[in-house]
Amino acid sequence: MKEKSGIIFLGTPQIAAACLKRLIKDGRPVKAVLTQPDRPVGRHRIVTKSPVKQAAEEAGIAVYTPESLKTEEIHALFEELSPKVAIIVAYGKIIPPNLLSIPESFINLHFSLLPLYRGAAPVQRALYDGRTTTGVSIQYLAAKLDAGDIIAEAPFTINPKDTTETLWERSVAIGASLLTRVAAQLLEGRLPAVPQDETKATYAAKMSREDGFIDWTWSAKMIHDHIRACNPWPGAVTWRKGKEIKLWKSEWPVPDPGPLGIPGEITVAKKELFVSARDGFIKITELQPAGGARQTAEAFVAGLRGEKVFLENKPEGI
Repeated sequence: MKEKSGIIFLGTPQIAAACLKRLIKDGRPVKAVLTQPDRPVGRHRIVTKSPVKQAAEEAGIAVYTPESLKTEEIHALFEELSPKVAIIVAYGKIIPPNLLSIPESFINLHFSLLPLYRGAAPVQRALYDGRTTTGVSIQYLAAKLDAGDIIAEAPFTINPKDTTETLWERSVAIGASLLTRVAAQLLEGRLPAVPQDETKATYAAKMSREDGFIDWTWSAKMIHDHIRACNPWPGAVTWRKGKEIKLWKSEWPVPDPGPLGIPGEITVAKKELFVSARDGFIKITELQPAGGARQTAEAFVAGLRGEKVFLENKPEGI
């Protein structure tokens, strides 16, 4: 039997590329990379390599881009490469059971404290739900989604001003650091792990455009968390006179600028923009009217010219 050695890395987007780069930087022996095939990207549909493919090629590592992992050719490739460790970070495809047993350790980096937020959007959903802590987990890969035994985890605090963008940045940095340490240990031998408590499992479904729609009858905190979670995508959406407005940045809690209005009613105080929710005010600091560019709340307020303004929930027919 061929001796197992080195690492195979499976991943596709920028967050996975950051992890791959950290493994390479720390001298971990990545012998091959699997990533999604080149895809059309952007308005002009330019065929583009995945960030992981770009990182691997820059490092001179062999790259494979199969359309499917469920082929005899991929099974034979795994057997030929005979990795001691296989690492998956946001690859984008299910790993077939016949590949799981080829490496001594097949592990996955997940961006939550499992069993919380299994699924595609753990960072966004943690913000959406108003969590104050989150973390990253490394698990042995299992047939059931994100249900493998936990090898290591790193909890950390969600900052009050975090958006999905900033929380992803910290999650990836912490996750990459943890991953490179665990990889080094696994190259020396399999690590013990802790089974997940299935009774505490939650699911983080992929975000949709509709997840961005604001309901002004929610609490002010819920709306603030909603705006943070939807930045940069899909954007938190409200309407004015039937036209869409995206809200990008907000503050909560804030001092009351005056009497609470009906949900969605705007109050302007010292050129600052406040909106009434069910139980208090939220301060909007950056927004984007339909067809326009992002702007400060002060710029938006200047354009109102004293007009009484109400922000609306989703209109009928949308």
